[in-house]
Parts: sequence; C-alpha cells; structure tokens
Amino acid sequence: SSGDPLSKICYSDAATSALEQHGTGGSGGAGGTSGSAGVTYRKPVERVRRAQSKIYEEEDVNIWDDITDPTQTLIRMEDGEIKSGTFNRFIELLTDTQNYQINFVKVFLLTYQAFTIPKRLLQKLIQRYNVPRSPELSMKEFSSYRTSIQNGVINALKLWITDGDDFQNNPSLQKDFMKFIQSTIRYDNPQQYRILRQKLLLIRGTVQGKKLKKEDYITPPLKLPPNLPPNATLFDHGAPEIARQLTMLDFKLFARIKPLELVNQAWVKPKYSHQAKNILHFAERMNTLTRWAATSILAQKDKPSRAKMITDLISIADELLKLNNFSSFIAIINALEGSAISRLHSTWNKVDRKACLRNEEMYDIILPDSNFKKLRNRISKADPPCIPYVGLFMSDLTFATECNPTVVDGMINFVKCKYINDIINRLRLYQ
Repeated sequence: SSGDPLSKICYSDAATSALEQHGTGGSGGAGGTSGSAGVTYRKPVERVRRAQSKIYEEEDVNIWDDITDPTQTLIRMEDGEIKSGTFNRFIELLTDTQNYQINFVKVFLLTYQAFTIPKRLLQKLIQRYNVPRSPELSMKEFSSYRTSIQNGVINALKLWITDGDDFQNNPSLQKDFMKFIQSTIRYDNPQQYRILRQKLLLIRGTVQGKKLKKEDYITPPLKLPPNLPPNATLFDHGAPEIARQLTMLDFKLFARIKPLELVNQAWVKPKYSHQAKNILHFAERMNTLTRWAATSILAQKDKPSRAKMITDLISIADELLKLNNFSSFIAIINALEGSAISRLHSTWNKVDRKACLRNEEMYDIILPDSNFKKLRNRISKADPPCIPYVGLFMSDLTFATECNPTVVDGMINFVKCKYINDIINRLRLYQ
C-alpha cells in the first residue's frame, strides 16, 4: 500500500497539492505522498498588494465624485455578464432598482471579501444613500431619483444582513450599521428601519447567545442488534449502524459550515481562523476519526485481533460509501492506508481476501490521478443526501483564489468572484 493519498485530511496541504497539480497538469497527492510533486505556485505578494492598493485608492473616491467613464470602468463580456469593474461601479449595480441583476447581487455579496472588507462596503452604501442635490433636476425629479437610489441601498442592506454571517462576531460593523439606520433611515423610511433593526438585533442575539437557542449536540438513538451481550463493544453493533451513527453526527457538523468560511482561504490563515471555526472543526473531526481507526487496530494484542479489526473497519468504510458519507469514508481509508497500518504485512496476510480486495477497490476511488477524477465523479453522481469530501472544494477554492488575479487592468476581476461563487454553491447544494 502507498501513503495516504489525501495527506491526513489536512486541507491546507491538500489545497497546496491541488494547486501544484492544476499548474503542471500532472497528478500528485497532498503533501507529495503520491504521484509527482510538480511545481508549487507561490502567491506574488507584492503584486497582489499593489493591486489591492489601487482598489483601496479607488474606494476612497466618493461614489458621487467619481467622474470616470462608466463604459471604461464596467466591462462586460459578449453575453452581457460582468467581466470586471471598479468598486464604485459595482456599488451602483448593487443598488440599481431599474435594472436589477439578481445574479450579480448574489455573487457580489457572497464574494466581495475577496477584494474588500465589510466596513468599506458599508461606507460605500452610506455614500450611495446620501444622494447630493443635482442642479440639473427639478425638485420633483430629484426626489424621485433620490428615492429610487435610497430604496436600492435599503434593499442591498436587507439582503446583506439577512444572511448575517458578515455581522456575526463583528461588533464594530454592527455598531456602524445601527448608527447609520438610526440616524438616517429611521427618519426617511420608518418601516424599513424597523425591519433592518430587527434583523440586526436578531444577529446580536445570536452572537450573545440570548435570542436563539444553542443547538444541542445530541447523539442519534441507537438501533441495537438483537441478542447483544452485556459486555458488547462498539464493533458488536455492526458496520451498518456504526456508519449510520457516524453519518448523522458528521452531517450536523457539515451543515454548520457557512459560506463566509470559504472565502479568502480563512481556514489556513490564523488571523481569520475565527471566521472558519466550523470548517476547522469538521476537518479536525476527520483527523480524529483517522487517528481513532488506526489506534483501534494497533491497540489489539495479537495479529488475528488486528486482522479482525481491519476487516471491521473495511466493512464500516464500505457502509459509509453506500451512505454517500465521503468524509468519514476517506478518514477510515486514510487510516488503513497510512504507514502505521499498511506496513503490518503479516497482519494483512491474515485479513480475509475478499475484504482486502474491497479495500483496494475503495482505495482506488480516492487516488489523486487526474485531480481526483474518480472521487469527483463519484461525489457528483451520488444521490442526496451526501456528505462530500470538503478537501476537494478547498483545493478548488485555493486554485481559484491563487491562480486568478484579483485585479485586471486596474479593475476588480469579477470572473474570479464568479468562479469562487460557483464552487461555494456546489458545496452548499449538499447542505
């Protein structure tokens, strides 16, 4: 047996390996344990910083003082989809009630943190809301125009805060948001103010643990087999039931992963790890399961007992695959193929031949050949419910983030945002 093809479920390593693989066209497992290592792409830090500084300079220009030509600062593709643009132009699109583009709005609100921060987005929306008086418009025309813009801003604020992820654990953003709606929208549009305030209070309650009840981590009820002995062990409950229990517990953790955790590779950045606590918890769950499976084998006192434990774990992995739980399935296969277990040659010689063949078949599914083609096909064809291997999505997000420039010709690359959005939405389909 070769080394772990997904390198101990370490998402940062898996993502790095996939990045190498995308760049070279070759195949390689995470951490270089399988296949060729290829060439590692490294983030051009200085170029990215220069590009981001251009964005921030443009952000500092009040949206109403921006006199740049819209046809030169908002570029569309042949099909009409947004290709690139400045932040100010994006804010105009976001708050446009006349030509509302829901797809653009969804992608923007999900991915804007790839090129700016929540505080700047709120500042820009406040700028947009404060419509200056135009001498070219009559008072009636100006009032209608201002109302349309302000309604667009309010709609954007409602969509933004309804999801709520950006506001959680961000008391500064909450404070600025509340200050704005209390000082302005409260008097301009009392009804919408009450709606926005209620949404913010709900988020504050969630953060402080007062408004919403904390979900209890409840173990699913067991389906006990008949004639279970009093001194029964976990493995006496049978592979189907163990796999079912693992799957129900895994899905509860998987369902908690929020879209915000998937933006900007927060899971590998200590500074932003608080934004990715659920995905990090889910990763640790897989690592723990791998360690548990390996320990369960090594804790046995003799070769026949170890061989039986290996057989039991192969059966559990098979049942997990039937349940489309690719997360725990890969965790157990990693344990069986890890060096600590795979080198127990005399023990493997005592494992039933049929079980060994099944283990080889399952291991073949997760080989990294052609960017984990077999595993990807298996996940894509799985009938829901399904718990995918999240490491694949982390790899794809790393590639989309690192190998596509944030800025193109001095403007935000919205094609990159759409790539990131598509990957995140594919993962969300399983939740």
